[in-house]
Amino acid sequence: MPSGRGAGDGPAAGGQAGALDSKAGARMGPAEFDEIARLRKEVRTASRGAVPGLAYRAMEIPDANERRTLLGEIYNRIDESNWQEVLDQFGRSYNQTGRTLDREYLFALSVAGQRLGPDIMEGWKERGLSKHEDESWYTFYGWAGKDPNAAKKWLDELGVNDPAQSKRLLPGLLGGLALHDSDRAIEMLASLPKEDRNACIGHFTWNLIQNEGLDRAVDWMIGVQQSAEGKDDPYAKKVRDEILGRVFGSAQTSSDSAAMLASRLEKINEVLPLEDGQLAGKLAQVKGGAALDLMSRLAAGKVLGERSEESTTFQSTVRLTAKTSPEETIQWLAANTSSPIQADAALVACRFFLSAGDEASLAAALDVVKDPVVRRRIEKELGQ
Repeated sequence: MPSGRGAGDGPAAGGQAGALDSKAGARMGPAEFDEIARLRKEVRTASRGAVPGLAYRAMEIPDANERRTLLGEIYNRIDESNWQEVLDQFGRSYNQTGRTLDREYLFALSVAGQRLGPDIMEGWKERGLSKHEDESWYTFYGWAGKDPNAAKKWLDELGVNDPAQSKRLLPGLLGGLALHDSDRAIEMLASLPKEDRNACIGHFTWNLIQNEGLDRAVDWMIGVQQSAEGKDDPYAKKVRDEILGRVFGSAQTSSDSAAMLASRLEKINEVLPLEDGQLAGKLAQVKGGAALDLMSRLAAGKVLGERSEESTTFQSTVRLTAKTSPEETIQWLAANTSSPIQADAALVACRFFLSAGDEASLAAALDVVKDPVVRRRIEKELGQ
């Protein structure tokens, strides 16, 4: 699981946490709903010693949403007397039923860290942090989110005797600190040695976006680029690539998201002129008509401007859209005759349809080009 965390996904990514629950849509009858009602009532009044048994009963609930909601209530009853036994119920459930409740387990570790961070981390240390990497990481992440100052002090002390484990837990500290003071977390990240910093960027970015949104992350990236102006700074490049990946990933397939992406790219381009190669590779994440909407918006601004026809970004995007969504491409060309890229997009799409031997799509694309000058130009280039 450390590789999943380091790759920049959230605290529930990679390894166990990446497993989806096959019971998520399980049907429940009256008996299951009655059991949930009984459990919820018992949780409110149960002694601390009864909490582990209630946790096990909650793990038997087939519907994932109901199970997780109820376990969340049970986790609030975790204390120093019962946390280990609560965690032990996951192993008991697996041994007796075969269920793998990985997300619930990691959430339990995080909550336990929030409530009893120093005590539990000392427990993992005594048992061997290298033997309990997932458990200690998620526990520490929960603790750092609750009390980053205490967590940092503990981690600094750990680094004296066990630097390898200290480095492994460092992304959790930065993620937790970002919940409280993102400016301080950014300063800490920038001050780290190169190797440690690179290992933390992905996870930190995820936390920053989760806490404050993508625009905050864009502002951070712009600040890093301005500080590194004129220098070949690997840190600035890694931050730029990470944020650009997140920015493009947020666009998906709708016109609304394409408009938001265009706005963010224009903002970035004012400080960091975007190169065709950077854009072309990332734009493959934007699909269908949304990709053409994005090209149209960028052509009206400074990211593409008047160079759209010669732009690698433009040509590769239109070709990919024509290849993966030919009907949607033709529909877009027909509905956007006033777009500044309509003629160029029609030309690139027609080139692709001709090379692919898709005569039907080629004829349909030509048919929506109403400007006779543009149509003759396309036909001439295609040799028709």
